[in-house]
This record gives sequence, C-alpha cells and structure tokens, in this order.
Amino acid sequence: LRREDAEAFHRRTGHHVHQFYGCTEVGGISYEREPQAQSSHGTVGSPLPGIRIELGEDEEVIVHSEAAYCGHMGRDSTALSSPPVQPGDRGEWTPEGRLRLIGRTADILNVGGRKISVAKVERALSGLAGVSEVAVIGVEDAARGDRIVAFFVGKSDELATSSLPRDLVPREIIRVDSLPTTERGKLDRARLHELARGPRCREFVGSSSRGS
Repeated sequence: LRREDAEAFHRRTGHHVHQFYGCTEVGGISYEREPQAQSSHGTVGSPLPGIRIELGEDEEVIVHSEAAYCGHMGRDSTALSSPPVQPGDRGEWTPEGRLRLIGRTADILNVGGRKISVAKVERALSGLAGVSEVAVIGVEDAARGDRIVAFFVGKSDELATSSLPRDLVPREIIRVDSLPTTERGKLDRARLHELARGPRCREFVGSSSRGS
C-alpha cells in the first residue's frame, strides 16, 4: 500500500493501516505491529509467531512454517513435514528487522549473461524528465537471453536515456497512453508481453526505440 494512501486513511478514520504479507501456500507471513513508526514505511513488518524467513540467492524470500502446504489430502503421499515455501518475492531486511519487498524473482532478467533487475530499470526510467508512469518487461531473445522492453506514459514520444548506465537502457522503449491493468487494478504484465511481441494496438499509440 502506498504511504500516501495509508496516511490519507488515517487522517479520515483515525486508524492506522497495518501492512500484512502472506500467500496461499502458507497463510500469514509477516505483520506490521507499529504502522505509526517512521521506520515501518515501505515494509511489510516482521515475521509472525512460528514463522522464520530467510533470504536466499538473489534475495529470494524463503518462508519456513508448520502451516505450509505439503500436498493434497488423499492424492499425495509426500512427507508429513512442511517444506520451505518460496512465494516468488525478493526482499531485504531493514536495520529494525522489518521485511521490505523489492520485487519478484521473475523480475530478474538475464541479458547477455548479466543479471538485471526490472525494478532497477523502472526506477532509472522513472527519474527521467517527462515520465509519469513506467513498466519494464523482459522478452525472450535467442541471442541475448532476455530483451528489455519498457513502456512509459509521458508527454514526449521519446526519452533521453543518455544519462543512464548502458545496462539500464532498454532495447526498446514504447510510449503508451496508459499502462494496462487487470480487473483488480494491478499492472497487466501479460498484456505488455502481448504488445511487445505483436503489432501495437490502437489504444497504445506512439513508440520510440533505443539500442541498448
């Protein structure tokens, strides 16, 4: 939840928003007990009782819990112990012991043997003049592994990327009128992949390309 939305809710109701993090396979993972604390902003709190969180390779979140899914009753003859669960998120610890989510594990791209974070590219592009929204995806490329494609909403048809490190300059940059969203209001990355692979749809107009 964005900090501005949480603060607006508190002003209107007098109640703080407690961030909660969980997934289907394990249930609750972490919870923010003191949302009014300055250090809580941008985090999902600390592990719930009985939960142990570790960060694996590439900062992947790994959850240990006795409540973890371990098979379908009547169909699986797996071990009775609960295996570690990997929700597919990447995270980091704050000095206070709170968990901050920094992206998805699928958002690490392999471009010519280099590992590049989608979130890092998005942050770099968001800082350029004229950009109001941006989304970055990786498209499979036979020569490079992944090809970085960026979609942005802005006033200009093109972006001045000369100030960015070469690794953070997408292979293709496409201006769109708006970023597609799902019925739940989340960014529709599947739709972006369709647009990157096929002809641009009429509602997504304007494009500019940059060699990385």
